[in-house]
Amino acid sequence: TGTGTISPSGALNYHMTANLAGAAVTGLSQIAGLGGKGGSIPFFIQGTTSDPKFVPDVQGILNSRLKSGLQGNKPNTGSAVDAITGLFGKKKKPNQ
Repeated sequence: TGTGTISPSGALNYHMTANLAGAAVTGLSQIAGLGGKGGSIPFFIQGTTSDPKFVPDVQGILNSRLKSGLQGNKPNTGSAVDAITGLFGKKKKPNQ
C-alpha cells in the first residue's frame, strides 16, 4: 500500500509499505528483527519511470521498531539466531 505521484516528466515520488505474511517472510522478518509474525517494511520508490529506485525508509523502520518496543512487542531474538544458524547448516551449541 502507499501513496505518491508521477510527474508529467516521469519523476517518481512514492512512499509505500510492503505487508509481509506467510511462512517464508515470517522467517525473513525474524532475521531482520521485525518479530516473528510478519510485519511491514516501509520504502520509497524514487527516480523516473524508466529508471525507478526502490529505497528502504530507514527512519520509518526504526520508528516502527521503537513503537513495538514501547508496546512490549520485543522480537524473539532466540528464533532469529536459530534461523540464521540454520541457514549455515550448523547446529546451535547448548548453553553450558
